[in-house]
Amino acid sequence: MFCPNCGEKVALTVEFCPNCGKSLKTAGAQQDNILNGSSKHKTDREDGSLNGWIYKQRKFISGAIVIIVLAILGYFLIYVPTSVNVVLKDNGFTAQNGYTIKNNVLSRTITLRANTNRVGHFESAIVGNNYDTSKIDAEEQLGKTANILSGKLVGKWDIKISQATYKETAAVLWEYVGTKEVTRYQTSEECLRARKEYLQKQAEQQENDDNTSAAIGGAVVGGLVGSILSK
Repeated sequence: MFCPNCGEKVALTVEFCPNCGKSLKTAGAQQDNILNGSSKHKTDREDGSLNGWIYKQRKFISGAIVIIVLAILGYFLIYVPTSVNVVLKDNGFTAQNGYTIKNNVLSRTITLRANTNRVGHFESAIVGNNYDTSKIDAEEQLGKTANILSGKLVGKWDIKISQATYKETAAVLWEYVGTKEVTRYQTSEECLRARKEYLQKQAEQQENDDNTSAAIGGAVVGGLVGSILSK
């Protein structure tokens, strides 16, 4: 601190100037006020600058949140339904082909309910394969659809073909979760039982055919022997 009267440098704790004897109590208080005022002014400037920066960031954050919300709504309300409908149509899963389509965007599930006529086509294809575990066309198309949707959409989608024609038959015939097939009618107990019965009938038919052939062969040989002996 300096003496306001003579300019002598003095300690802050000194009450009178050792050079001129001037009281320093008033001078010390004035200098403290000057220093405190300068510090407060600086803090106010810093606070104003910080508030301005926060305000600008709030506007930016609010804009970013709006954009994100619009993107999410656009994805679930426009992109997903459109993509699902296009892929299903391209793979033959339409009302014209005997399917009632139900899809849930939130749970990521697609159910293709086959009508009686379409179920009849499934049955003919399975019987044509002798009830074995070979894939039929509808199952192949379902797998293709599942693979395409997994590449286009977020998360694992559950897509299935179901039926309500036969009450004793499982409602879900084929089902994919993501790209993995988790349900197949051909490996169900009902189809395996039908396969067993089919093979049993085939074996019985083969045995009957063999017996018939043996009987016919025996009759022919017997007739020839008899003809020879009669001569």
